[in-house]
Amino acid sequence: SGINLKHNDFQGAPDRTVEFSFVAPYDSNWDDSVGHGSWCAMLAIDWVTTAVISSQRPSVISFSIGWKKGNYGIDESAKAAVDHGVHFVAAAGNFGDDVGVDSPAHLDEVITVGATTIDDEKWSGSCYGSAVDIFAPGKNVLGPTKDGVNNWLSESGTSASAPIVAGQAAVEISQLGYNPTPKVLKSKLNDFSHKNRLFKIPSGTANRLVYNHPPFSAGVKENSE
Repeated sequence: SGINLKHNDFQGAPDRTVEFSFVAPYDSNWDDSVGHGSWCAMLAIDWVTTAVISSQRPSVISFSIGWKKGNYGIDESAKAAVDHGVHFVAAAGNFGDDVGVDSPAHLDEVITVGATTIDDEKWSGSCYGSAVDIFAPGKNVLGPTKDGVNNWLSESGTSASAPIVAGQAAVEISQLGYNPTPKVLKSKLNDFSHKNRLFKIPSGTANRLVYNHPPFSAGVKENSE
């Protein structure tokens, strides 16, 4: 899937080949024929990893695709990306059950995100379990569509939650002024999150809601590494 670059919501966005901010399709056509690419603005794992090795620039992957019962190739690609310093944010999945061995959400290396509702409850379709690190809004989330320049689509799912956390990961890197390791950044996101404020969180699942805190200069003390 590509991305609808003509949509007003993407105007002024960084160049896709320099910032690695958009989907890399398998051919030269960047148009989004499916729609999911525009909604999540997701990158291909191996393409990003190769680009990061070359550029050495801070990079975040928002990965809103998953494989029930695991996928060895995806797991290995995700772990390789993290090994090269890529911050990997994965949707927990929309099966409404424990993440278990679902790929890549079950990996300790990635930041796995569940979905919540406007009432601060776990969205009924969100996967849960010990693999879920943090939650973000994921019910009736508006995003740009593949058609037109000012059309919007309301969808529900952890596919919406993961990009929110990925965005916050990028904010943290900017505020820190340096690129922490994926393990450190994951810890900071968890540390700064709102804790124990969500309802209907199953036992054994972290009760954390992503939080876009004020800049450190506004009084938020940076956690030590």
